[in-house]
Order: sequence, then structure tokens, then C-alpha cells
Amino acid sequence: MTFVALRKNQTWKSKKLMKTESPFITGYKNIQGHSIPTVNGRLSLRDNIGNIAVRLGYKRNNYMVKPGLYAHGKPGVFSPVIVTANYKLTFDTVRRDLSGQNLWILVIDTAGVNVWCAAGKGTFSTQNIADWIIKSGLNDIVNHRRLILPQLGATGVAAHTLHKLTGWMIQYGPVRSRDLPAFIKGEDTPMMRTVSFSFFERLVLIPVEIYTGIKFMLIALVVSIFYEGLIYLIKGELQYTAILSVIGGFIAGTVFVPLLLPFLPSRYFFAKGFFAATALWAPFALMLSPDYFTALSSLFIAGSISSFLAFNFTGATTFTSLAGVRYEIRVALPFAAILLIAGFITGFFAGA
Repeated sequence: MTFVALRKNQTWKSKKLMKTESPFITGYKNIQGHSIPTVNGRLSLRDNIGNIAVRLGYKRNNYMVKPGLYAHGKPGVFSPVIVTANYKLTFDTVRRDLSGQNLWILVIDTAGVNVWCAAGKGTFSTQNIADWIIKSGLNDIVNHRRLILPQLGATGVAAHTLHKLTGWMIQYGPVRSRDLPAFIKGEDTPMMRTVSFSFFERLVLIPVEIYTGIKFMLIALVVSIFYEGLIYLIKGELQYTAILSVIGGFIAGTVFVPLLLPFLPSRYFFAKGFFAATALWAPFALMLSPDYFTALSSLFIAGSISSFLAFNFTGATTFTSLAGVRYEIRVALPFAAILLIAGFITGFFAGA
């Protein structure tokens, strides 16, 4: 059963999509009975505002363009064909970096997920690309049979199978779309093939980590408020330790983990989260009270929150693998839960 058949029940909201598309569609090319939208590399104010908003986490799960074939500039029958995902941030980045180029962009339906993640999820796949080659009418539009795919999508695509299904050959392009113009001219350097995760690349992920993590922090805060209330009923004193620790763990997990990722010990993210909380929270916890039970309770709670949030960061980084993520799923959640319980239990002995 094909990918298109599997997604038969998905209904595109055409009116909404046309509103999304209008800033970048400049016209249409009618070729062999196919009406192909024309785009260029200029990003409108609306595009830029939308891209900033999605980087902050706003509607990031519903930020997509309609899949299909797009004409970038004035392509001809021998122009290159670039394949990408229908995540709008990805699409906008590709067309911006290809400004001035005349080529075709084949956007496949990845349900609004970027190329790298979609390849892991199975939506940037051999069958999906084969389906969209046929559905887009690409065979009627160009006279060659060569696709340029992003290197980060290689894990989801079998080149020999795609050739067998469609007759199309695959050439894997560079990691970053900004290198595509040079690659199309024939350049192919080791730097184009190197996956980086620099300080700036980690820095821009912090807003979305805060946005996605805030709901977990709010849940933890509610639990901490009830916990502090229970301690008050039993011991007649307000501590605020758990509440402050949750906030500290949130900052450690969403800010310190991305910034200090290469320097934190361990290859596992949940452990990195605990060490980030230790580095951030331990000095404060020790200054918070001379009572070691209070300090330990604070550190355990902060470490639990930070560990859990750092585990969620695995989907945003190149510092992991599918096997590593599967291992962390089995270990990270129990680890964070045990730490949290230990923190609450230790807190009952504070001041004793």
C-alpha cells in the first residue's frame, strides 16, 4: 500500500493553505496540462513574521505548505529538481538560499515535519517521493531523471528502490541548503557534507524548548504547590523549596542544556540534564539553607525537571542516534521520576 493511500484520510484545508501560499506564489506555469505554481527567493514580511513565530514555538505543528511541484525562477526541461519537505520553515529556507536559481522544487507531504525528522519518522521516504513524482506530473515536465535530495534525508530513502519504482536517479546534495547553488555548479567539499551543531545553532533552539517545556513546568509547579501545602499542614511552615527548584530545573533543562551541550558529561541527554541542574542549582541549593536535607531535596527536584526536559531535546540535535533515543526512553523517565520522588521525600526531613 502506498504512502498516498495510507494518508487517504488526510483532508487538506485548501482555503487555509491558499492563504499560507499567497505571500510566495508569484504566478503559474502551464506545462503539459499541469499548472505549476511559480515562486522566488524573496521572503515577504508575512513569511519572516511566520518563521520567527514558529521558531518561538507558535503553531510549529501546523506550519506547512501544500505539497507538489513548484517552479523557482524560470526553469526549463533540463533544470535541476530539488526535493524537500512541506514544513514551511524548511521550504522558505530552501527557496531563499536558491535565490536567483532557475530550477524545480518538489515538495513532498511530510505532514509539516522537517526533512531530518521526517526521514526518521518514515514520511520522507522512498515510497512517498515515488508517489509525489507521479502525482506532481514531474515525468511530463522535465527531460532528465535526476533528483537532488538533502543529505539529512538519506536515512529514509533507498536510492536503488526509488530508481526501480520510478526510473529516477538520486544525487544527495549538501547538508545545508545555502550550499546548493555551489553544489549545482559542481562543487562538493567536505564542509558541505559535515553536520554541525554550533553554539548559534543551539542558541536559536532555546525559545522553542522553553515554549514546549512550559506546560511540563506548570504541571510540576502545581504538584509542588500541593506538596508545599501538605508540608505546611504537617509541620506548620512554608518552605518554597520545591517551587523554586522546579523553576531552577526548568532554566537548566531549557537554557543551560542547549548552550553547554558539548561540555556536559555523558552521552545521554537525561544525564546531561542532571549535570546541568547540578552546575546551576547546587551552589544556590547549598546557599539556600545550611540544612543538607533542604539542599538535597532542592537538587533532586531541579535535577528531575532538567533531566526530563533534556531528554526531550534529543529531537532537536545531531548529538544522538535512533538507538540512543530508544535507550533513553527506557531509562530517562524512570530516572526523572525517582529523582522527583526522592526530592519530595527528602523535603519532609528538612529542618529536622
